[in-house]
Amino acid sequence: MSQMKNGQHSEFYSIISDNEKFLKPYSTSHLGDISASSQELSNMENIDSDLDFISNLSQNYCLFHIEGRTEFRNNPPRDLYIQDSNLSQLLDVLRIEPLSDNLDEESRNLQELLNEQITLFKNTPIDKVFQKSFENPETAHLMRSFLPELEDNYTQVGLLTAIFGMIERMNKNTAYKDLRENLQGGADIKRDQIFHSASPYELIDKAYKKKGILAEPKGPAHEFASPWFTEISNEYIALDMHGYQEDKISINRGRKQTFRNTMEDAFHTAFASSCDFYITQDQRNCKKANAVYEKLDINTIAMSADDFLILYKKCLQFKTVDFLNQLLHLLKNLAPSNTSDLKSSRYDCAFFFCDYFNVIRIITDKSTKSPFLLMTRHLPTNSLPIFGKEAHVLVSKLQLLLGNDVDNLEKFSDPELEQIGKDCWPGRHWEYADVNIKLRAMEGHLQLYLYPPNNKNRIQELLHAVKSFFNFGK
Repeated sequence: MSQMKNGQHSEFYSIISDNEKFLKPYSTSHLGDISASSQELSNMENIDSDLDFISNLSQNYCLFHIEGRTEFRNNPPRDLYIQDSNLSQLLDVLRIEPLSDNLDEESRNLQELLNEQITLFKNTPIDKVFQKSFENPETAHLMRSFLPELEDNYTQVGLLTAIFGMIERMNKNTAYKDLRENLQGGADIKRDQIFHSASPYELIDKAYKKKGILAEPKGPAHEFASPWFTEISNEYIALDMHGYQEDKISINRGRKQTFRNTMEDAFHTAFASSCDFYITQDQRNCKKANAVYEKLDINTIAMSADDFLILYKKCLQFKTVDFLNQLLHLLKNLAPSNTSDLKSSRYDCAFFFCDYFNVIRIITDKSTKSPFLLMTRHLPTNSLPIFGKEAHVLVSKLQLLLGNDVDNLEKFSDPELEQIGKDCWPGRHWEYADVNIKLRAMEGHLQLYLYPPNNKNRIQELLHAVKSFFNFGK
């Protein structure tokens, strides 16, 4: 974003500024990038302009976490932006001072209860493996290097203090680089070998098997985010720690690069799995993201702005003009996918009809009165419900193509948005060239049904165009 804001990638910026074609949510990781910059008064003007740029580009659509879920909402970035909060704030709560004499009775009762829970938490011991690691001469040096606050304080608070201390050091200096080198050395992974590897996960698996470890340790689940978000973030950081396209760590003059940069890139990568495309100019980020997406079978592609332009000019600038003829031409030149069966044939295309539909199914089940076409979309793996925005744009585009619907409804309305939220939207219905066309929202998808009133005309033409692939008439 910062490069576009500074005037770079003008063609790319012009194309994605089409808000009727592209939905471009920002995430709280973009705000994290801003909060990592200088918070001095002299930089506040830059921060304000960054927030304004994000707002204009995204139309305030945002991905963020709430109560363990990842949500999609319309929220101005300025409302969500919080200056960098120090992790020690949580420790301040755990170091709570004795009760004040000035508290009212209700506050005193609440604080007494809180003190009891904090005292219990403070005195709860942790697994003895930590203490043994400090007592073992072979591991004591590493423990004192990375978790010095834990020694002689083997409690939950001691562990939290040590972990937060390690993260703060990694965010401020080269501690993450040291941790990464120790991990690679301990696993006997050669950085030069894995950095450009076409199959980094195979190298990592082989290294662990040689050590007698049959599976990679999984990172802990977190209540603050969706499980898929945690999994992607952990996989990304694990790749970097093992040396694949590892980030530079530098605290010299100029741009400071620490663990925080890697962590935010991991979060960007996870959030982006809710979208079709993840655009990044950081090639290391791009390669790690695609490696994670491939391993976890995630339907998102990471690419640079230039690569996106190539894809756009080849496929994405497709304009739906003569709807049925374009559909007929496409079906004549596509082979069905391997997910087709006796009851239906599926066609996946690189084009998006009405900037939305890229999957076509011809349904030929004998239980139906006549064959019909179903158009839907191959959604991103972690796609979130955003029907309101999508339905509004899609209805407008279908009205331009097909004219008014049979109920003479105008543009998409707020009551319809409420109906979608309650899963009771009747949809929209058009009659066009002897074809009944119905738009519905079902099972997390917007779906377009095309079928003839009396099993005739254009739908039959479409079906006969592809009858060589399967027998629909018997």
